[in-house]
Amino acid sequence: MTRMPVWLKADGTEVGRLQALSCSLDLSVNDKPKATITIPASTTVPNTHDFVEIYTEHGSAGIFRIVSSTFKYGDTCQLQLIGAVDTLSDDVWPATVDEATKAASEWIRQILAKQTTTRWTFGQCALSASVRMKINYGELWTLLEEIRNARPGFRWVYDFTTTPWTLSLLQMPSTVSSEFRVTRNIESAQITVSDQNMCNRLIFTVTDGGNDGTATVNTYNDNASQTKYGIRTRCTDIKTDEIPIGLTASEYARQLLSEHAVPEFSIAITGADLSKLTGTAIDHMELGYLCRAVLPEYGETVTERLVALSYPDVLNEPMRMKAQLSTELGSITGSIASAKRIAQAVKASRGGGGGKADKDSWAKVLTDVIEATDGTGIKEMWQSGIQMNSHGGVRLFSLYQGLSSLDSEINITNSAITSEVTRATAEEGRLSSRITQTAEAITLKVSKGDVSTQLAVECGNVSITGGNLTVDGYVTASQLSTTNARITNLLNGTTVADELRATNARLGNSSGGVVYIYGQQVRVYTVEDTSGNTHHVYGYT
Repeated sequence: MTRMPVWLKADGTEVGRLQALSCSLDLSVNDKPKATITIPASTTVPNTHDFVEIYTEHGSAGIFRIVSSTFKYGDTCQLQLIGAVDTLSDDVWPATVDEATKAASEWIRQILAKQTTTRWTFGQCALSASVRMKINYGELWTLLEEIRNARPGFRWVYDFTTTPWTLSLLQMPSTVSSEFRVTRNIESAQITVSDQNMCNRLIFTVTDGGNDGTATVNTYNDNASQTKYGIRTRCTDIKTDEIPIGLTASEYARQLLSEHAVPEFSIAITGADLSKLTGTAIDHMELGYLCRAVLPEYGETVTERLVALSYPDVLNEPMRMKAQLSTELGSITGSIASAKRIAQAVKASRGGGGGKADKDSWAKVLTDVIEATDGTGIKEMWQSGIQMNSHGGVRLFSLYQGLSSLDSEINITNSAITSEVTRATAEEGRLSSRITQTAEAITLKVSKGDVSTQLAVECGNVSITGGNLTVDGYVTASQLSTTNARITNLLNGTTVADELRATNARLGNSSGGVVYIYGQQVRVYTVEDTSGNTHHVYGYT
């Protein structure tokens, strides 16, 4: 059973539970939460700007502020509520600020510091890129929304477990969690198609970023989309130095065209049907959740984000919920703006147009690139094979890392390059080979479980560490020092030794004389004397 709403005074003091007759609830990634509560007119009615904590079957849905009340005398009173974050609309930044660039987290801290009554404190900020703002006595909530909208894919998250309450800007998921098929027999599904941001004919103007400012105009067409949906033309312009790195103007134009050649699809569906189709429990359907929808009626497969949840009555029908999903297709103008922000970040990191970038600036560039490509598939492919940061350098690894028993990767930092290939199976354990190169040395290491062999090369010294060393071929050494050596055949000229020990020994050759040593027997054999006679001399210890 769902808990009744709790009434809180404007100062946060709990009054008690409201004897609510019904309670509707609307949650969205792009707007403040909203609710409507109906109570008997005969009961004590809360004041405007008092607070109410609302619950669903799965726990607290948050704290809301009463913004209006409507009486039906002798019957009921209807309370209209907005999420408690609405209190940030009560204050403004009490001054003007010239255009400035700061980290998003720093802006949020400064904005929250302008509250007359401190109801909110800063929590987390997943948006690590810098944000450029100009303030002219702006409303605090409007300024915060400007930060959220600086990059796509972010939403506000509210925590009411402590006071002051905590406000965080978090990134929504960028990977698909489930897939479902929308067919006519799903009666609760309602599909809305919009071509507002669609484009299948792009007139693309590219201006030379140099001094001459020469402009080139080309037109690009997606014939398949035009045949299916009709012609949708858009015009846009960009400078040559604002085109994403690694792409030509033509390639970038065609990429933009492919991303916008399909209309925006929005799907409204009951939570019960969505849960049945995706296999995801209703209580796990969080705002921002990504899923892939197959639309056979339109011949399209699209990626949809859960952007809104609507509960008609959380008290009397707690499991009845409607979900709103959208492809969130951004306009070509928005995509171009993201590319320009990245280009500006690159320029800033190079001191305005040239020179060497510092580590922190490049970290910002990389962050901007990743965030600007969020949801395009480029980010996911990049992150699956490359990891970058300003201090640890670059890590390149197999796109299928972790999907089989084989893995490989290369790590590049300012001080070293390391490559490693591993294989791990239950039968043979973990095998790996690793090469590390620094300015001072090169090290090669091969391991199997706890056993390893290593070759280290540095200036003036080569060392080999391992259980066995096998050399097949002729070996020449000007000097050889060994603590323990086992040699089957040794061919050399002069041997100088403080002590020579042998179980059996033969010294000399057949043309002169031979000395045999067998255990305790010494035999001296001379081939012949001047008269041709052969002599044998035996001796015993």
